[in-house]
Formats: sequence, structure tokens, C-alpha cells
Amino acid sequence: MKRRLGKLLLGWGIAGLPLILFGGGNLPAPSASIPAGSVPSFAGNAQHTAIYFPPVPNLNRIRWSTPIDLNNSATQAHYGAPLITAANTVLAPVKIAGDGFRVDALDGISGAAKYSLATDYVLPGHGWIPVYNPCLTTGSFGTRLYYAGPGGTVYHIDDPDSVGHGPAVQEVFYTTPANYLANAAAYNASVFINTPLTADSNGNVFFGFRVEGTAPSPLSTTQS
Repeated sequence: MKRRLGKLLLGWGIAGLPLILFGGGNLPAPSASIPAGSVPSFAGNAQHTAIYFPPVPNLNRIRWSTPIDLNNSATQAHYGAPLITAANTVLAPVKIAGDGFRVDALDGISGAAKYSLATDYVLPGHGWIPVYNPCLTTGSFGTRLYYAGPGGTVYHIDDPDSVGHGPAVQEVFYTTPANYLANAAAYNASVFINTPLTADSNGNVFFGFRVEGTAPSPLSTTQS
């Protein structure tokens, strides 16, 4: 949603205004009534059929709020949706200085900050600020959070409910991490993730990217 539409339930809002969490009671765990195979990620799947099944709590008051734009540049922006783990950790993408992004982890009941994940993600060329949206997956490794980095790379951490979560691991879809690091400046200047991240029930992560100028080998792709 664009910044001029106002603030809505669970994180949509105009630039500089907070993500709002409504309700008078404890939030139900998102996993309580979600069918097997559902994934708590952006829109649920490619068909955008995500539905939050537990009943909505009483909306008479704001339980807590948190900012999602710390650098209101007056540029129209589309903001990412917060993610909620089965253990009720809210993971909110936040726009920061320099049109950068970080991911804030908050307690779903109290709104208390748990930790923040810095990113070095770089926006593609834009007239309005596109969505920055991480995703969650589950598997034999437990719960994993994926979030976009620079040069078409993606980071992930395990155990996102814990302040002592696993280390950030950077993954590169088009080459090895070592090859990326050997020419990182060139990749970062030409390859950009430009969509939200989403995942299927098998833990596969999907996203779109674009090339501006000429990308180095092995992409060797040119776009004007």
C-alpha cells in the first residue's frame, strides 16, 4: 500500500507513523488454527491466499505500536507486512536512514524489543520505494528467517524467536559466496532484489530481481 492510505492493522502505514497492533487480550499463536502446509510469509503463496484464521481480538484500544519508517523522505513508499512466528515474535521490516532497511524483532504480547537485524540491502532505481519484506520458513532446521541483502543476495538466521539467534548466513543464487565477495562492489551496483521474499511449504524461497547496467559473470546480463 502507498504511504498516503493511512495506517491499518498490523503494519501498513504512512511514512513515519507506527505499525499498530490492536486488541485488548493476548494474541493467539498464528499456528493454532492454520492448516498444515501453510507458510507464515508474505501473502502466504504465489496466489496470495493467506488468511489469518484465529478470531480478531477486541479492537477497542491500541495494545502497542512501533515505527516502521525512521526516515520519512516524503517519497511514496510501499511498506512490508510484519511476520509473526508460532512463538509470537513479530518481525517488522523498518525503513531507516539512507533508504536502508533493518528487521526489528518484538514480543507479540507486549511489543517489547527483542533485537534488530541490520541489512546492507540496496534499493534498485525507483520512483517510489518498493516493498522490503522478509519471509519465514520451517523445516528440519526449525524456524528460519530470510531477508534480502545487496547484489541479489539473501541472508538467513535460524531461531528468530531468540535474542541469541543463529548467525546471519549470506546466500547467493547465481554463484558461490566466495565468487560474490571477490567482486561484491560490481554485483551490488548491478543486481537488485526488487520484490518481497516468499516461501513454499518445502522451504524454497522465491523473489524477483533486476539488473541495471551490466552484471558481471556468471550473470553477464545487460539491461538498460
